[in-house]
Amino acid sequence: MKIEVLEKRRQILGEEHSDTISAMSNLANMLGYQGKHNEAAAMIIEVLQKRRQILGEEHRDTITAMNNLANMLGDQGKHDEAAAMMIEVLEKMRQILREKYTFVRMIYTFILWRQDLSPDS
Repeated sequence: MKIEVLEKRRQILGEEHSDTISAMSNLANMLGYQGKHNEAAAMIIEVLQKRRQILGEEHRDTITAMNNLANMLGDQGKHDEAAAMMIEVLEKMRQILREKYTFVRMIYTFILWRQDLSPDS
């Protein structure tokens, strides 16, 4: 179903439309839940590239895409890469939200949790 939604949005709205990119992100997340981590990661990377190009580095949707990629890297066992990206996400959220929101604390907690799961810890 999510594949059909993405294809329809591509046809009707185009590749660069925000709704199309959101559908791509949703599909990537679903693929990740299904254990198709490599396919999901490739799609999340594409989402992140599009978000950066269209919205810029500091936009919340771009930062969310970075967060999604960091989660996928963690799921792939790439804990160091995931932690580094999560730290970057945290720093961007601190700048934008000025540490007012729970989301920033959630990311920080996730980083600490992922580091505990790392084979290097």
